Amino acid sequence: MSSPTIYNFIVVGGGTSGLVVATRLSENLEIQVLILEAAGNHLENPQINIPALWPSFLGTELDLAFKTVPQSELGNRTISLPGGRLLGESSAINSQAFIAASKVGLDAWKELANEGWGWDPMEPYYKKGHTLEIPGEKLRKELGLSHLTSSNNPGSDGLIQTSYPPKMDAVGKSWVDTFNALNHEMSENAFQDLQSVKIILHNESGEGVAKGVKVTIKGVEHIFQAGREVIVAVGALNFPKILELSGFGDAKLLRSLGIDVHVDNSNVGENFQDHTSSGMTFDVVDELQTLDPLNRQESEVIAAAMSAYQIDKTGPFAGAAISSFAYMPVPDFQTPKGKAELEHLLLTHKPEKKSVTTHGDFGSDASSAKNVTVSHETGNFLTIACELEYPLSRGSVHIQSSSASESPIIDPKYFSNPIDLDIHARFMRYIHVIAATEPMASILKPGGHISPSFAAFGTDLEDAKDCVRKTMISAWHPCGTCAMLPLEDGGVLNQKLVVYGARNIRVVDASMMNLIPRGNLQSTFYAVAERAADLIESDHNI
Repeated sequence: MSSPTIYNFIVVGGGTSGLVVATRLSENLEIQVLILEAAGNHLENPQINIPALWPSFLGTELDLAFKTVPQSELGNRTISLPGGRLLGESSAINSQAFIAASKVGLDAWKELANEGWGWDPMEPYYKKGHTLEIPGEKLRKELGLSHLTSSNNPGSDGLIQTSYPPKMDAVGKSWVDTFNALNHEMSENAFQDLQSVKIILHNESGEGVAKGVKVTIKGVEHIFQAGREVIVAVGALNFPKILELSGFGDAKLLRSLGIDVHVDNSNVGENFQDHTSSGMTFDVVDELQTLDPLNRQESEVIAAAMSAYQIDKTGPFAGAAISSFAYMPVPDFQTPKGKAELEHLLLTHKPEKKSVTTHGDFGSDASSAKNVTVSHETGNFLTIACELEYPLSRGSVHIQSSSASESPIIDPKYFSNPIDLDIHARFMRYIHVIAATEPMASILKPGGHISPSFAAFGTDLEDAKDCVRKTMISAWHPCGTCAMLPLEDGGVLNQKLVVYGARNIRVVDASMMNLIPRGNLQSTFYAVAERAADLIESDHNI
């Protein structure tokens, strides 16, 4: 075992939020910060630094490749939950999406007894985290962003550089124009190769104090001492494991595995939430260029794409496969009759277990739709997918042994609340409306193939539900497993992101979310990390 080394702050996890917090704390040259990351630096790997190639490392050694237990509402299918196993972690598989949460979504955090976490206090941190390069006037007009100017730029001084694609392709333009035709408004609202981590705790006056972390690196055990705090940023699937192995969790579970109990809190590992996604693929007209030749690995097409990227960072490798997103209310529930039906659904399917994180309405952001190209068959295709943004089902993540090398048991309990399946199916059904509306209809081949074949269900809601059960996948946004809530309401963290029962363990990853926001979580976690850095600096008078 190596000799202990002392740092002011130890950041466990060199990912989306951990690197932001470490960067901000390190701006004070008198502060020593250690980042512990379970994998290496792969910034020179073309799979990482060429935008369109990120899917190619899924299933490789760079993928954590989590799997759920069989899901009863999905015909006992197991669902894949990829995660980045590299410096930067899952920011490497985010498909370059930078999507802010909605005001309604973040204000719900505040309503759950978390002062300082609504939209108004968080908006400055979104702005602080990124710089938006405003597109030209023509593209702003096409995207419905004519109001966006340098005077109201939502991000002008941050480390993350963001923008819109330099031009609209045919699919993206048809998507925007189709939603306008459907009267949906367009609006903008260190150390690496770790094998195990355990927090070293001392009991002081009945409170746990983190003195450091014990880690195994390439078979050698090391101890790193934390003078002030241990900051954890390992994600919603890993943090419950670290807490439970360190003695925080359900006492019955911990004792059954031979783990000493420091804090008995059965909320640890509960409140799992995730966005669910499913879609259908259509034949497109022959003259429309798609990414299918790349997916089929046609050598001439790949060579041309790589050449364009190497010359001036253009071409299909410069972007992501996902063309466009749209956030919209549930179409069926916008009439008085539909709203009455929604109210009946909510009353009929209240959560069996009391949870303050499943209250409220669906607001105006119940789902998103997006285009991806996934087919490997001969021909050109377009996939329209729908994604449930505010699920009511709640799952869990727990350890299965006292060994740090074993993966946790992940049980999302997808669709355990029937409302989720009902709403998801209604959006799946609405895809047919989108496909039949101009100008989208004009780029789809008349009488063309729809995949899967059972997606051609027309208007029958039960058939749509069956299709969703067979095709649903995770959108890879797991969160909420150590929620920032009052302890009596299911909480693991207080309003300052500190673990209950611990004086100096702070969490800045996706496990802290009490309610999942809309869209990809990455932009929200840049903002959360920026706020966390301010909280840490304030608490320690830095």
